[in-house]
Amino acid sequence: MKIMKTITLCTAMLFMAWTSYGQKALTLTEKNVDVDPGKVKLHTPASISGVTLPATGTNKSWDYSKLKKGTTIKFRYFENKYKQFSKTAIFDTGHLEPFTPYEIYPTNQVFDESSNGYFFAGDYTPRNATGLGEVTTVTTDSLIITQQASLPTNTDYILKFPTTYNNSWSTTYTKTIYFTLTISALGFDKLQCSEVEHTTVTNSVVGWGGLKTPGSGKDDYDNALMIRRSVVTTDNIYFGSSLAPDAILASFGTAQGATTVNSNTESFYTEGDFIPALVFDFGADDTWSTLAGVTYRNDDEDHGYGAVVINKTNPYGNTVNPGDVLMNSSSLFVNDFTAFPNPVANGGNLNCRFTKSAPENWTMNVTNSIGQIVNTITVSGTGVMNIPVEMKNQNEGLFFVNLLNDKGEQAGSSKFMVGSK
Repeated sequence: MKIMKTITLCTAMLFMAWTSYGQKALTLTEKNVDVDPGKVKLHTPASISGVTLPATGTNKSWDYSKLKKGTTIKFRYFENKYKQFSKTAIFDTGHLEPFTPYEIYPTNQVFDESSNGYFFAGDYTPRNATGLGEVTTVTTDSLIITQQASLPTNTDYILKFPTTYNNSWSTTYTKTIYFTLTISALGFDKLQCSEVEHTTVTNSVVGWGGLKTPGSGKDDYDNALMIRRSVVTTDNIYFGSSLAPDAILASFGTAQGATTVNSNTESFYTEGDFIPALVFDFGADDTWSTLAGVTYRNDDEDHGYGAVVINKTNPYGNTVNPGDVLMNSSSLFVNDFTAFPNPVANGGNLNCRFTKSAPENWTMNVTNSIGQIVNTITVSGTGVMNIPVEMKNQNEGLFFVNLLNDKGEQAGSSKFMVGSK
């Protein structure tokens, strides 16, 4: 009888230990989310047919340990070496950004962490040159996305600390990508243009509990938070300071206000890493009912990569030629570009200081928060430059100043506020 009571007591204790696992909702903070450079392996299952969708709510047991591995995807995150971003920022060098609903270009997504959260810090884009002969029938016509840093006007927190059950947060922001167009039939010769992305993001923590994936231990449940994230991005394209005509944009398969991103995901975050352990992708379905894909993390990570290398192609001309050589482009940036004061009084001057080593004329563009060019200055000569930029007749708010070299490539940038002192 005593033996039976002991067995019963032990069984009860084991049962209590198993059922109590994860009964306290996980809270993620800067102390238990590590944003570090390194390599991450993600896997997609061989099939998502019959995969049960995760339940929302409290103290859930999400067992996806039987997902059968299909494709392996490798992401490499490098430490930042560019002054447009903080020293703690990391680069995802394998990202493809939509330029229109049908065209993409390679860029580097930048992520960072502070005491307030883990967030998307912007893009750092190498020079991309595309011939437009298939559209215009003129082989020398081209679209060139200049090398640049694109910064969001508001912070997009992927995890807003402290992150725990029932938390929610959202943001809207714009992000601008600059490019030049050469279309001889329209008289465009390296016309300065911009694509302004308008993004709305909503996040909500809809569940907590224990999570098991093929990447975790065989019998282990990890404490996890389930976060729904919706991202919608629409674009406007400007030729100079004016909206591009839809008749021209139609030739490129797009229009003003076209949606380039419509993403809905359910991600499961555990302690120790900024990469979710499991992601359910629902595509454009904001009812979270039609599954488009699944990825899960393999915890065999190898940290310690060095600085990122940014590449460009065809640095000296408009035409895209087969066999263009990839070359490092970090030397295009001046090292001492500064813009002050910040904020600038309405009607006052923004002073831009930098060293210009090349004799060719450079261009300085000032744009507002929706990407319209409000001032353009030609910079000639060499040596230390002190360029005053007049900011009169402008609405108060956020502005950007971008320095472009003679090839249309970004040599320096800064953001600043205009407001009454």
